[in-house]
Amino acid sequence: MRNKTLWKLVSPVLFIAGLTILSGCQSTEERERIARQNDSQTCIEFGTKLGTSEYSECMLRQQERRDKAALVAAELQRAYSETTKNNIETVRRLGCEREAEKERKRGEKPRNCL
Repeated sequence: MRNKTLWKLVSPVLFIAGLTILSGCQSTEERERIARQNDSQTCIEFGTKLGTSEYSECMLRQQERRDKAALVAAELQRAYSETTKNNIETVRRLGCEREAEKERKRGEKPRNCL
């Protein structure tokens, strides 16, 4: 009986949480469509008129801006991953060196921490 009552309380929360998660999912096409709409709105706000060469140039600049931002984000992610890997290795090495020092103090042959 207690499990049924608990389930009645929890199930609506889980359902809403699931819907919230799914609503955050967008296809690549949907994100690109929204980006083009935003670019178009930006270019119109800059004073260009749809169908003109200025508008086309503005749209290209907006795409280049987005592409550069994606490259910067990817490079930052790579740098963060590399830093994390280096930090993990440093922590491992420091722990090994600490254990090797304990082994030396006990008169044992210390481990190799390379």
